[in-house]
Amino acid sequence: MPPSSVVAAALALAACGGPVGPFAGGALDGVAAPPPAQWRSVPETIALEVRTADPYSVHVWSVGIGARLYVSHGPDGSTWGSHLRTDNRVRVRVAGTIYALEAVVVEAAKERTQVVEAYLRKYGNDADEGFAPIRARRQQAMREALDDVGGTIYRLQPRQRGSAAGAPPPHAAPRATASAVKLAHNCTLNAHTVFA
Repeated sequence: MPPSSVVAAALALAACGGPVGPFAGGALDGVAAPPPAQWRSVPETIALEVRTADPYSVHVWSVGIGARLYVSHGPDGSTWGSHLRTDNRVRVRVAGTIYALEAVVVEAAKERTQVVEAYLRKYGNDADEGFAPIRARRQQAMREALDDVGGTIYRLQPRQRGSAAGAPPPHAAPRATASAVKLAHNCTLNAHTVFA
């Protein structure tokens, strides 16, 4: 790729509000809305924003179980997880819509088991039965990372009113126009094209 193309791609991606592909970003852009009553059809990855004073966002795997949305990281931690220790306010972007939530560590064994099983159903299966040994190893690795050896699971829930953690972040985005939502969608598509 010629240097001018690299610069043009970098500038185009910098205009995106949030992470691009595997690279972390800043404040998420999109249309603000209250959380849905049910988290159905959560895509393969969602954009997660933490650290309200200086927004940091990444793409993460997630699962929806009824009215609850979950994200997790393995026992070695993550940059975004370390930020949640000081401020549990998060924003997620799903299909161009921004939801202001708070992250709560899941400690109850029954709830952890439900989340691990949902992750296994969503990410631990291959459609081709010829990959059964690989699928079994992947499922075991996911189970160990999330549950057996101390991975952290977060329930993302509506922010509690009146608490310090529930205060709106200082960078709360105004309602975006349809063109801003299209730009956010195109940024995701362009990231796959540029980094493929």
